Amino acid sequence: MRCGRTRPEGREAPFPDGSGRASRKTSTDTLTTRQRDSVLGETPIPGASGVRKALEIQDSARARNARIDSIGGS
Repeated sequence: MRCGRTRPEGREAPFPDGSGRASRKTSTDTLTTRQRDSVLGETPIPGASGVRKALEIQDSARARNARIDSIGGS
C-alpha cells in the first residue's frame, strides 16, 4: 500500500501487472536471454566478467551432458 491510498473496490489497476506502469518488454525485443547475457558479458561494466564466466560454465555443462547422453543412449 502506498501513502495510505487505496483503490476503490471493483476498480482494476491501469496495467495488468497492477503496478500502474507499462511493461518494458515490447514486440521489438528479439534477443534471447542468452544473447542478452552474451552481449552484457562483453561489456566493461562491473559484473560482466561474472556473466561471461557463468555462460562458459553453462556451455561446459551442456557439452558434458551431451557426451554422457551419447555414451548411454543405445
